[in-house]
Amino acid sequence: MMKEKNIFDLNMNEKLRLEILGLRPEWVDYSYGELYGYFGDGVEVDLTVLRKLIDNNFIQRDVYTPDGCPFEHEGEHFEASGLYIDDFVNFMEKWKDYNLKLIVYLVEPDRPDYRISPRGLIVKSRYFDKDEVFRKDFINTVLSTSYANYYESRSIRGCYWFD
Repeated sequence: MMKEKNIFDLNMNEKLRLEILGLRPEWVDYSYGELYGYFGDGVEVDLTVLRKLIDNNFIQRDVYTPDGCPFEHEGEHFEASGLYIDDFVNFMEKWKDYNLKLIVYLVEPDRPDYRISPRGLIVKSRYFDKDEVFRKDFINTVLSTSYANYYESRSIRGCYWFD
């Protein structure tokens, strides 16, 4: 019988987790212990799905998600502090017209650290470079507060983190 909670006190119901994410069990390969995700290589989560994952206790809310550390971006130095999952929710809500997706990886159900963790945030909008207010907010809120690698390809912009 599978435990209901793990070491992080998170929900361990894999069937529900996959259902919320719109995944079938046969689509998920945990051969490396987790399903990594970033930029087309993982699970894209919109704001509605992210809220369902939070409401069902699949994501830690009280921990800095990507660790913060000092970094350089576009010639500026930033003292990054990290982001909570609620910071992503607030940013995605504020800019919901920009089709923002949080990229997540899933830790397999058999591991004691079973969870969903962010790996990136992408913007699928051709207006990224045309809206200076949004672009600056993206840099100041997401990039400057977390040690993130910036990503750019055609009309997709984003950032990703690695542990």
